[in-house]
Amino acid sequence: PPGLAILQGYPMPNDPTQGDGINTSGYRFAADQKRHYNTSIARIDYNITADGRHIVFWRGNLQSDNLGGSPQFPGQPPSTSLLDNSRGFAAGYTTVLSPNKVNTFHWGFTRQGGQTEGVSQQPEVTLSGLDSPMSFSRSSSYHVPVNNFTDDFSWTRGSHSIQFGGNLRNIDNYRLSYDNSFPS
Repeated sequence: PPGLAILQGYPMPNDPTQGDGINTSGYRFAADQKRHYNTSIARIDYNITADGRHIVFWRGNLQSDNLGGSPQFPGQPPSTSLLDNSRGFAAGYTTVLSPNKVNTFHWGFTRQGGQTEGVSQQPEVTLSGLDSPMSFSRSSSYHVPVNNFTDDFSWTRGSHSIQFGGNLRNIDNYRLSYDNSFPS
């Protein structure tokens, strides 16, 4: 297009659907986006007594997902990477108090966590309508821990049954962002 400056070593525009069609044009390229999804789960059940009246269990889960993003231009590192490092566990205790009375207690802890890794920790200077030669993406992270306690009691007498229980939940929300930490 007219007015396009061709600079040695810079990629040539190849996408006329972007830009103003006269002085600016877009550039598309294939980018290798590395991703991996790793999850580990374990569970243990144990009968404390031989008659099965006291049973405990534990279950745990670890997650490690990494989704690499695309770079600003070819040959650069990904502008952002999304990380998910959520984890959690649950533990429980069931006791048979008598043939018609059963109590179950559970405690669960889940920590949902994620992070967006940016590549820049520098001030950003931009020109209107033009992409900067490097990415100015910023990092941010969050984790949301949740504790959940439940207790259920069941009592059966003849053809009648009484059940009651409780659920106590504590949720926090922690966030961190560098979006406004550098001048632009």
